Amino acid sequence: MKKRSILLGCVTMLTVASVMGAGCGNKDKGKETAGSGEAGTAAVTESQESTDGEEQGTEDGTGSTDEESVAETVEEPDFSAGLTEDGLFEDYTASDYVTLGTYKGIKVPAEEATVSDEDFEEYLDNLLADYIKTVDVTDRAVESGDTVNIDYVGSLDGVEFDGGTAEGYNLEIGSGTFIPGFEDQIIGHEIGEEFDITVTFPDSYPSNTDLEGQDTVFHITLNGITTEVTPEVDDAFVEENFPEYDSADAFLEGTRAERDRDLLKTYVWNQVLEDSTVDEIPEALIDNYVEQQIKMYKYMASSYGMSYEDFLSYYGTTEEEFEESEREYANTDLTRMLIAQAICEQEDIKAEEGDAEEIFGYDADAMGEIYEYYGKGYVSQVLLMEKVADFVADESVVE
Repeated sequence: MKKRSILLGCVTMLTVASVMGAGCGNKDKGKETAGSGEAGTAAVTESQESTDGEEQGTEDGTGSTDEESVAETVEEPDFSAGLTEDGLFEDYTASDYVTLGTYKGIKVPAEEATVSDEDFEEYLDNLLADYIKTVDVTDRAVESGDTVNIDYVGSLDGVEFDGGTAEGYNLEIGSGTFIPGFEDQIIGHEIGEEFDITVTFPDSYPSNTDLEGQDTVFHITLNGITTEVTPEVDDAFVEENFPEYDSADAFLEGTRAERDRDLLKTYVWNQVLEDSTVDEIPEALIDNYVEQQIKMYKYMASSYGMSYEDFLSYYGTTEEEFEESEREYANTDLTRMLIAQAICEQEDIKAEEGDAEEIFGYDADAMGEIYEYYGKGYVSQVLLMEKVADFVADESVVE
């Protein structure tokens, strides 16, 4: 699914919501813990144990399935099904189904098009998260938030117990991966140290009832410490990662202007949606939407070596419930798409050569791969959604 994420990552939140729909949102259950597996079972929390196997799609958490053989039997979704190469719905004129409201000259309060300092700082933090580096720590003791590499041996009344031993285990301090007290007692120790910690297992510990409520000792060997470092936004960082800007100040100014623009586009587009009406959505469009969503989830399931039914149950739904929810998303998303297409028809807005590289920021080779995977129709529709959002924003009036 890497190529799918490439395209989703290069469009604005407005377009993602309009084109992909809420049914395709982030379904991750949480951060995967490095080094989790059989070696840590006697020290990990119950909540961690319950998800380790699920995240890999198998009961034992090993992920040992023949994914390729399963994937071969599943048809990939056709993202461009029902679309012309220009990104329009085949055989449908949107204006036949849409009554457009005001989409030019929309008045926008200045505060709706100006990012707050707090929101901008949050946006920067999220942006810089992609540039965080993991570095070795050699000049200090362990602190909360560090990741330590440890060997440990657990014993009860001087006798080692099953599942209480591991070598080279990577543990994030403060993650709550291990039972209470385990991680806290590693803080303050340095690389090369060997030391004992004492922890009390929970009164309820179904994975090993012999340890319930017991005081146990773990002998720890601290092999290494790493930590994550967020880069500082200075001229050197900008030159390396954002060469289109000639300084850190220019980067911050330009990025803030982009966020203001995004707010403006979102506000204006929402006004267009509220003021326009879709009288009817052709049933064939809904059926195609649902069909492609089902194909996509079946293909995702196969990539994890899971059955479609089991994959959906992991997310707490059934095939019938999933199809019903996708029909609801189809109505919402197709409403947006039809309104956007109606504006394209009214204003003769088209996806033109060079638009993809300019809007998505990828070179021709990268766009070639995206076109090959998604089809020209889908990519063109995404482009049209962006161009419509830009058009109505350009026609608006900020007060």
